[in-house]
Amino acid sequence: MTGLFVSGAAAQVVPPLPPLPLDATLNQLGAANAINSALPATPAPAAGFALLQSLPAPQLTGALDQLAGGIGADLGTIADQANTPLLNALMQRLGSGGGLLPLPGAEGASQSFPPAFAPWASALGGHSNISGDTASGAEHVSAGVAGFAAGLETRVGDSAILGASVAVGHESSSAGTGGKSKSNDITVALYGREGFGPAYVAGAIAYGWHDVTTLRIVTVSGTDDLEGKFTGEDLSGRIEAGWRFVMPDRAVIAPFLAFGGDRFAAPAYGERAVSGASDFALTYASNTITNEHVEAGLHLARDFGASDEVLSLGADAAWAHQLSGPPVIEAAFAALSGSDFLVRGLQPAKDTALMGVGLQLQGGGGLSYGVRGDGQFGDGITAYSGTLNLVYRF
Repeated sequence: MTGLFVSGAAAQVVPPLPPLPLDATLNQLGAANAINSALPATPAPAAGFALLQSLPAPQLTGALDQLAGGIGADLGTIADQANTPLLNALMQRLGSGGGLLPLPGAEGASQSFPPAFAPWASALGGHSNISGDTASGAEHVSAGVAGFAAGLETRVGDSAILGASVAVGHESSSAGTGGKSKSNDITVALYGREGFGPAYVAGAIAYGWHDVTTLRIVTVSGTDDLEGKFTGEDLSGRIEAGWRFVMPDRAVIAPFLAFGGDRFAAPAYGERAVSGASDFALTYASNTITNEHVEAGLHLARDFGASDEVLSLGADAAWAHQLSGPPVIEAAFAALSGSDFLVRGLQPAKDTALMGVGLQLQGGGGLSYGVRGDGQFGDGITAYSGTLNLVYRF
């Protein structure tokens, strides 16, 4: 087809763009095809597009990486990674995901408390690195999050917990050749747990608002800083079921199965030039990106100390399997009518190892505090998160 490129081979090519190499990525091909399709119908294209014609293949593919706007397709994966510290903090409150399984007043616990209200506060943080994909052209992403959460929970009988929380946070990320994002977030959540003898079911659901700013730095014709702004929403959660085996010496072992997911929704939005020209500004169609996974693993916990001051040690190990495919969204060059193309983003590896360890010190007067660290490791992904918490039970 005239003016188009085909993955894996150079097709019949006419100006305006020279042929791409055989190993061009899908994102490079998508941007090139969109330009070639739209330029014939654009009598006076923006000056920046004329410069692409003279670039040799290595420089052209590098330019197309910048033009493809991959950061827009990665925002759902970034949000999913950013929600991990909060969900870990909520599951730790339930005595499951934190590995701190013996609940005060429940079977196997070292102390007995009456039903109580417990306000708590927690500092949250995390960082992840996800490698790029050479076939799709999705670029390496490095993302971090820091925030603060507070909540209130109540015991219901000897085996149930119900709670609610609110969290504020800030996310930032960088992707490949000049893509960046930042987000100020507010998240509200509900969580709970019910025991059935040695069995338990625990879950958390969170709804978040994200004030997102993206930035692409394009250096085809000078330096153009292209900014996008929108308010996104996401729904995330986790449900876990396990079986507690109470062991000698105040220890607990609990195998478990879990399902977790995140659904990130972004409205249609466009970029503007905050510096330089807007020749290569993109518009993005509204999109919803879903990340879902299942887990199978083991919680270990043990209490140490006397009745008036107890240190609980917990550790977790699990295998996680990703259910969702890589995100794909639709973009177009604002200066070229009919230049729609697909942008492919990143996802974590299909199979990863999850590891965590936590300490919780229960002192006199109902005050307790703790620390927890978690990690996710797999082919092309390394992620760490941590929480510090303070609880007062009355």
